[in-house]
Amino acid sequence: MAARRSSQPAIPKPKAKFGSASPVSWMALVAATTLGLSQVQYVRTTVSAHIVAPELRDCSFRLIVQSYAPGSADAHHIAVGARPLASSQRAITSEELAQGVRIDLAHVGVSSEEAPLVVAWVEPGDPDLEFDGMTARPSEGALFGLREAHHGTSEVLLKPFHA
Repeated sequence: MAARRSSQPAIPKPKAKFGSASPVSWMALVAATTLGLSQVQYVRTTVSAHIVAPELRDCSFRLIVQSYAPGSADAHHIAVGARPLASSQRAITSEELAQGVRIDLAHVGVSSEEAPLVVAWVEPGDPDLEFDGMTARPSEGALFGLREAHHGTSEVLLKPFHA
């Protein structure tokens, strides 16, 4: 018996590029197939810090990671009026932070030849998940760091922040 051939046309594969430094995620699949966006830029970030204060070692922490267009921050502050391209926040422990927490950010519809800036900070408390941290800013006493994301990756070491 001969195999039956489908009369339906083949569905073309999305043309989004996923390199080795770019993880394939649900966001990429949604952007490439549903929204038709081919411009999906990824930043894979590892955030780490050592909590030295003994009273903070057993606390729960809120980690916020945001990415910005180049020139949106200096070594210690986010520029007034700068808007994140992507953001994520989650609850972590001091042990996870000491080992390094990996966060993947996807910038949908954004294309740039320059490396984006990754800004990260951690503070005591739980995530509030309002806009997944898009409007959050570091508070006095937070552990803070920023770094350019070269080739889609960035390692951010957090240090005490002073507003």
